[in-house]
Amino acid sequence: MNVVKFLLILPTLMFAAQAQETERVDPIADLSQAELEQQVLAVDNAMFEAAFGGCDAELLKKVFPDDHEFFHDLVGASHDSEAYWIGLFDEYFCTEKPIKRELVAGSHEVYPMHYYGALVYGENRYYVKNKEGDYELDDTGKYMHLWRLNDGQWELTRAISYDHQPPTDMTE
Repeated sequence: MNVVKFLLILPTLMFAAQAQETERVDPIADLSQAELEQQVLAVDNAMFEAAFGGCDAELLKKVFPDDHEFFHDLVGASHDSEAYWIGLFDEYFCTEKPIKRELVAGSHEVYPMHYYGALVYGENRYYVKNKEGDYELDDTGKYMHLWRLNDGQWELTRAISYDHQPPTDMTE
């Protein structure tokens, strides 16, 4: 009897699945690779500047959605809210431990993620302000960001920061 019921509702399920597929909209469909790279790298760089240099809480609120997840090779995973991240940047990186981030030239790669947004890989150098007020190289690290294009707004949904190396292990 269960098989008969399943066979009776199977066409409905198939129709519903097909209808969902046709309603999907690819937010990056009309972007060339150059346009995608320009948009994503602009928001990626703006996010880093807002977090580490400019302490711009308003921009951070726009790019960190509630479902943001962050993974770090040295400190682990964090699935905290937008408020947590803004507070961390404001209280720690903007006051206690000012950090300057530098994208290693030519290290970024941008890949389209159709029906979602884009994936960005890159390598950073991080500089920390010393007692004299000068920035000195602290470490390098690689990153991977998954950006979602949601109603015209880029949101950083997943961030992975990895392969951090102290200055003694780096070659420039």
